[in-house]
Amino acid sequence: MDRLLVAFGRMLADARDEASLSHADVAAASGLTPADIAQMEAGEVDPDLAALLSVTDAVGLHLPSVLRQLQREENNSEEGET
Repeated sequence: MDRLLVAFGRMLADARDEASLSHADVAAASGLTPADIAQMEAGEVDPDLAALLSVTDAVGLHLPSVLRQLQREENNSEEGET
């Protein structure tokens, strides 16, 4: 599994839990299915931009901030490998 997808999934799940939302709640707000949300949280799918925008909005995350955090995590991971 791609470590960025797993990191995004963790961020999504944490935000969903913090907002006390179910997979069904997020699915209804984002136009996706509960299974889509569960797969994203598990890092099992590579969502397209439209899905990223809708799902982050549904859980109250700001997509540019999420992307910056993921980039920082990736950079930190690469530094640890060298």
